[in-house]
Amino acid sequence: MVFQIPNRVINQVSLLLDTTPPTYLAYVEWFSPLPSAPDPKHLMYRVTRSTQNGHRCASVVQVDQVLCSVHLIP
Repeated sequence: MVFQIPNRVINQVSLLLDTTPPTYLAYVEWFSPLPSAPDPKHLMYRVTRSTQNGHRCASVVQVDQVLCSVHLIP
């Protein structure tokens, strides 16, 4: 998901940062690394959600830090 920090709260957020916040941010959920070979039964790569203490691992990053997107099929 790509989003912006609303103008009405940008001053509150920027006080917590060392620099001016970027214009566009992305919410990223993390998954396990790709295995070296696909699953032999269906020839697809199996990944799982990364979790910590039962919660999904996620980050908010600057859009220009995103290298590519990946579409995961359940």
